[in-house]
Amino acid sequence: MTEMVFSHRHLDVVCELSGSELRERGDEWLSLRDTALAASERIPGGARMRLRMGRLQQDELEALVRRESECCGFLDLKLTIEPDIEITSPVAEAASLIEAIAGL
Repeated sequence: MTEMVFSHRHLDVVCELSGSELRERGDEWLSLRDTALAASERIPGGARMRLRMGRLQQDELEALVRRESECCGFLDLKLTIEPDIEITSPVAEAASLIEAIAGL
């Protein structure tokens, strides 16, 4: 994998997960931050998370980013080989979600 990019499909800030699925997904992002996050920073339109890959399997990370793109169609997600995850959105209302995911 050199780069995975998922562009937003719509501009409605709506999560398509049920309550229990949303809690599970939130726990996945918390676990990612707890085990692999080196740094988070704000970038135009969102945030960048810098990860330490030694503690996280690449396929698990790719699957998490793919699943997030499926339920939050208003986000733009880019996973790079460094590995970094860039999460942005053209929708201003998504800023609080992006900051929560990135731990800002």
